[in-house]
Amino acid sequence: MTRARTLYPILLLVLSAATTLHAEWFDTYDEGLKAAQAENWQAVIQKMTQVIAQKPKENAKERTYGVNFIAYHPYYYRGMAYFNLGDWDKAIADLKKATGSGRVNLGSIEGKLAQAEAKLAPPPVQVTQTQPPVVIPPVTQTAPTVDPGLAPARGAAQEAIARARQKSSEAQGARANTLASPQFNQAQQTLLDAMQRAATADTAMDWKQVEQTANRASGQFDVSVQAAQMAAGAQQTTTTKAVEEIVAPTRAEIKTAVQNYFDGKFRVAANQFEKLARRDSSNPLIWQFLGAANYYLYVLDGQVDENVLKASRYAFLQAKRIKKNSSLNARYFSPRIVKFYNDVK
Repeated sequence: MTRARTLYPILLLVLSAATTLHAEWFDTYDEGLKAAQAENWQAVIQKMTQVIAQKPKENAKERTYGVNFIAYHPYYYRGMAYFNLGDWDKAIADLKKATGSGRVNLGSIEGKLAQAEAKLAPPPVQVTQTQPPVVIPPVTQTAPTVDPGLAPARGAAQEAIARARQKSSEAQGARANTLASPQFNQAQQTLLDAMQRAATADTAMDWKQVEQTANRASGQFDVSVQAAQMAAGAQQTTTTKAVEEIVAPTRAEIKTAVQNYFDGKFRVAANQFEKLARRDSSNPLIWQFLGAANYYLYVLDGQVDENVLKASRYAFLQAKRIKKNSSLNARYFSPRIVKFYNDVK
């Protein structure tokens, strides 16, 4: 048996242990989202009722399998379905339980609640006037001169700060403050800087700088969540007896490399996968993990080391050269890695 035929099944067996057992509810939820896109409201109600029976609590970062997370809001979609069918009582009950929206945006929770409650409100009492109303002539005032760009700039900056604060809450929910504290603390400091700038901003340019700082904080919170997910994903990785039965001499190296990757020890994992790639250059999975480890090193080190980014591209190109039209398995790689892999030419 050649080394290529030896290591490939080992990696598949090791990685299969990282898959969680929640595919059934996730598939039903995904079918409900597709029904929502197609405006098939009865199907949305049926699918979301099924997943609520299995998983009644909404979560902005619900784990599906491996290191994949989704925004899980079944009450939002079922409430919107009831709203579009004119079932106002049920729509109100579900939308009050909803904590947010997911991939398919059907409208504002607050807006739909207000509309549904208005449908149920009693008609206003008609008052008959016995005397004509008193007409007060308008008072002409001269509007003060203001910077026409001030209000839009201030509004955009305040929205950016609100998004960054939401990102901070989501990052804490993903335990980034403990599993990826350096990245999380850096994001928190940037958000604090944006809020301090907002306290003294009085021109459109000042508010533009506040918006840019808050957006930078949001990006840093995203990085901290990615790092935390990698660390938490290690809990889903196990070894199997098949590794020992197939090739005992190499099982420990593969197990350690994969374990270090899911533990977030990307530098160690990159060195280990590079050694494996030198021994077996025809295994696309080894090149994929090597490219992913180097890419996370580039991101978490502040995106300054172009050599690490080049090493990531080279590894992904090798994987594509070995296996034409290959793609990354979303069970083992985050959406950010999958997008970068697909963009590499």
